[in-house]
Amino acid sequence: QNPKDARVPDARMRLGDAYVAQQRFREAIPEYEALASEYPDSSLIPSALLRQAQARLALGDQTGCPLLKELADRHPQTPEAAQAREALSARCP
Repeated sequence: QNPKDARVPDARMRLGDAYVAQQRFREAIPEYEALASEYPDSSLIPSALLRQAQARLALGDQTGCPLLKELADRHPQTPEAAQAREALSARCP
């Protein structure tokens, strides 16, 4: 109801995480995408990219691999980037 509220990015992240916890990956992905596109300066972007990539890969969707690379390239010093690099070497050709 309040799209300009500062808590929206956190709410999107939590909603995506709730869907993942229920293995509803197809519903989680748009939440992470919306967070990344609507709030590009959010500190949650690295987590949103990682979780979106993980959800895609859980569905067998290899488009998660470019997301992992984007995360590692754009946010190289974050813990999420380290996880992305690990996943890239383990799961992506």
